[in-house]
Amino acid sequence: MNNSALFILNDNVTTNVASRGYANALRAVGWKVFAYQPVCKADIVSIIEQLDVSIIFVSCVCGLRNLPIDLINKRSICVIIEALPFNNDGFCLDNRFGCATYDDVSVAGMINRKIVHTSAEPHVWGKYFHRWFDQDIPLMQLPMAGDSLISTPQDLSPTHGVSIIANMSHRMDILREWILPLLMRISGRLNTVIHGDNTWNTIGINGVVPFTGNPANIYSRSNVCVNLHTTDQAKEGAVLNGRTFASAICGGLPIINTSLGAKYFGNMIPVVSDVTAFIQFVEAIGSRPEVRLGIIKSLVTHTATQHSYFNRLVDIFNVLGQKSIVDEINRIGLQAATKHLWKVESLLERKE
Repeated sequence: MNNSALFILNDNVTTNVASRGYANALRAVGWKVFAYQPVCKADIVSIIEQLDVSIIFVSCVCGLRNLPIDLINKRSICVIIEALPFNNDGFCLDNRFGCATYDDVSVAGMINRKIVHTSAEPHVWGKYFHRWFDQDIPLMQLPMAGDSLISTPQDLSPTHGVSIIANMSHRMDILREWILPLLMRISGRLNTVIHGDNTWNTIGINGVVPFTGNPANIYSRSNVCVNLHTTDQAKEGAVLNGRTFASAICGGLPIINTSLGAKYFGNMIPVVSDVTAFIQFVEAIGSRPEVRLGIIKSLVTHTATQHSYFNRLVDIFNVLGQKSIVDEINRIGLQAATKHLWKVESLLERKE
């Protein structure tokens, strides 16, 4: 396999963050990586031919439908496709585009070498992804991950009590029933940093803007990182979002409202099922720095070694039967995790 990868980007922040994580890991392994947001199919043809691409990462909707299928099949290029759900009730996997269409399934079906994946849990596939199976297209679960290459914190000394990096337009009930009561309760007592979409400003929390930097610099300086999933996500145990892994790997302490925390992190991650427990934890953790640092140490170690983008690439290339590539990814991934953990450990020692 020629070690050259193309990432088709779009306007979806969640998809692009994941793409950067995979791209960073592949570059570390020595791959040539090109990330591009194409205007038309001809752009992709030109890139494939110029770079001799062997693997393409793409999402449903925008990127998938622009792929030059004949060229991809002729060159035996493998396409890694992020699937979206089908439904009529507005369910969304924290994705701006929401749902897939019949065209996505049709295009994917024409690609000879492909892996179609989702971060959603397998128990919801029958309800939300059934049309992929109707066309005999199997799904692979690839949970979200943390980026051990860019997530090393500069400091673990809290400068604010609470951080929230979240767009709220698709979770207004969470905003009204969980976040606003918390903000009123801690107002004047705990410093809060909020980044997100304009929804915050429309309900009177002014000055909130989207976050464009490295979230590690905020997560690691917070007593607690609020990361509440949508009501659908939490109720159905449908998906663990990317911010959970992103905050855990960099020395943040995420608090979540889905039982999936236990599946991926055991009892390391704080999980709350009601707003009272949520507020109580946020208020209490600031006065227990030794507890916070102990949780952080466990979370960083676990995420860097078990839930990095290197780990997810190993899963992909195992399916493709590329043992030599898997061995190299494991080797470089272990080096990256060790380096990351050593730096975090040195910061923790200063606090003890």
